[in-house]
Amino acid sequence: MKMGTTVIIGGGTMGMRTAVTLRSLLKDERIVIIEKTPIASWAGCPIPYYISGRLPESSVILDSPDDIRKRGIELYENHEVVDIDPDGM
Repeated sequence: MKMGTTVIIGGGTMGMRTAVTLRSLLKDERIVIIEKTPIASWAGCPIPYYISGRLPESSVILDSPDDIRKRGIELYENHEVVDIDPDGM
């Protein structure tokens, strides 16, 4: 059975967790993440340490865009959602 499309606005820890969980539960679902920054999968807790220079950038990035796409999740980084039209898809 063909499923629908789920669009997740914003990556980060919870956006990625939601996408990965949905992928494991709904194998045929089209899952799309729209993230306005170039980094879609990041850890929030160590960010103050990264900003202060005490941790490298690699400590806050959890998954590369390629890793995300290999899971069967569509990723649009550097895209900002400005309006939602639920009937438009």
